[in-house]
Amino acid sequence: MNFAEAHVSGAQYTLWANGGTGGGGTPTASPTTTPTPTATPTAIATPYNYIVVGAGTAGLIAADRLSETGKKILLLERGGPSLGATGGFYQPAWLKGTNFTKFDVPALFSA
Repeated sequence: MNFAEAHVSGAQYTLWANGGTGGGGTPTASPTTTPTPTATPTAIATPYNYIVVGAGTAGLIAADRLSETGKKILLLERGGPSLGATGGFYQPAWLKGTNFTKFDVPALFSA
């Protein structure tokens, strides 16, 4: 695509910025395509001061310290439950029958 054709009008950008969708730039397949109006979003955006990605050792500490300042923090973690108390089940054979995982036992989490 020619870079000059990749630009959109101010009205199209405003539509996108408000959550709308539609064409943009100079379409090549159907030059008569116009953006279709979209419904008003049903979710209300929640403002956060900080978004911390990853609840590992650094992410947890960063989120905790930021929250201590009174800031609103969103902490995102991809992994599933790790501790037995939160539904985790990854444990060595000698922990079977307990509510402990390798993350509950000091020095075992890296094994």
